[in-house]
Amino acid sequence: MKLPHRRFLAYHVILGLDDVQIRHLAEADGLVVPEVAELARLRYELADRPKTFNAFDPDDKPSTIWLVRQGIHGLVRGDAAAREAVSVLRSADRRHPIEILLTGGLSPNDVVRFVKERDLPEVSSEGVKEFGRLLWDVTSTGLDDLVTYFERCALGDVHRNALAGGDKAIAVADAFVARNKRQLTTRLR
Repeated sequence: MKLPHRRFLAYHVILGLDDVQIRHLAEADGLVVPEVAELARLRYELADRPKTFNAFDPDDKPSTIWLVRQGIHGLVRGDAAAREAVSVLRSADRRHPIEILLTGGLSPNDVVRFVKERDLPEVSSEGVKEFGRLLWDVTSTGLDDLVTYFERCALGDVHRNALAGGDKAIAVADAFVARNKRQLTTRLR
């Protein structure tokens, strides 16, 4: 199964983390924990690196080209959009509405507009785009894989509803935001 957060997992493989560490980080970040077989397949796919691979040397052109082709150049090199995408991942109040809207096929600009209109924590269009590419790549994940993923995901029912797209996705995201605000109000009492 192709996971929507495959590139984020690939980044951890490139860093040299073992399967236990990657699975632990995925769980800590609230992502679907990859099966050992999924990680083995990912490691196999990433094995074809340049002979003198050095992910952290910006002057190493073969490595840079390889990182770009894998879609993880921004994570490895720490560009601003990738950093913002990871900060969205680590904030459930920001992350889940964005995931829902991207699942519904909304553009990054539409997501930013939704965030502003609901007075949610700010996010840039570039950050949303990078989040969708690195951590919630539903556009290149096949429908069968998404359905399987949603069965393993804590918010799978929410995301399945958002697949209807457009207004339905916005309604699902609005309901999620309202629920979060009610829970926060209850905790503050």
